[in-house]
Amino acid sequence: MIQFQTSHQDVYREAFDHARHQLRRLVETHPDFYPMYTMQGKWRHSGEAWTHWCDGFLPGMLWIVYGRQPQTSAEARWWREQAIR
Repeated sequence: MIQFQTSHQDVYREAFDHARHQLRRLVETHPDFYPMYTMQGKWRHSGEAWTHWCDGFLPGMLWIVYGRQPQTSAEARWWREQAIR
């Protein structure tokens, strides 16, 4: 796990919370949408094979959020289900 000095923990926590919020909003707003890249600031999920270089980013981010939750919580179960899906 990444270790931060005390002065950086709040910045990290705020950034992580923002990312978690954005991920949850994406998954809940577009449950069957699997973004693979962006074009002009918009997520896209179709295109030529060379555009799919970041296919693992979304599930990777979901697993990271899952790993930072208390593993017995309903919240952790939700993140795990989304990462698997």
